[in-house]
Amino acid sequence: MSPPKPPRSDPQHLSAERIWTALYNAESRLNNQNQPVARTRRGRPPSPNPRAPVNLYLTEPEKALLVQLTAKLKECLPPGSVSQGQAAGFALRLAAEIMEKHGLPGDEKQSDWTHLVDHLMKSL
Repeated sequence: MSPPKPPRSDPQHLSAERIWTALYNAESRLNNQNQPVARTRRGRPPSPNPRAPVNLYLTEPEKALLVQLTAKLKECLPPGSVSQGQAAGFALRLAAEIMEKHGLPGDEKQSDWTHLVDHLMKSL
């Protein structure tokens, strides 16, 4: 018996807010696992989804979380490679989706980080 097929992730079958997953699949070359990679030139192939450099100032615990998240994503998505940029983008997109879906607490001016996190965690 063959293993179950994963859900389709073609761009035509994705909702507008999840189209970024198809870009991440292409970037990690997860869609064409069994096809040989056509070599047009030597060296690293060009990225299908170019990324721009951004400076982030992270605390040591935040940096450790980014490294841990990257490692966990690499475990979940073999044989594709996962970069720290993809891990950060993944976390940003999930946070944005959660905030869009569940909204912010009533009076934003009186909210603090603790209130915001409590509100969002209760929504999950």
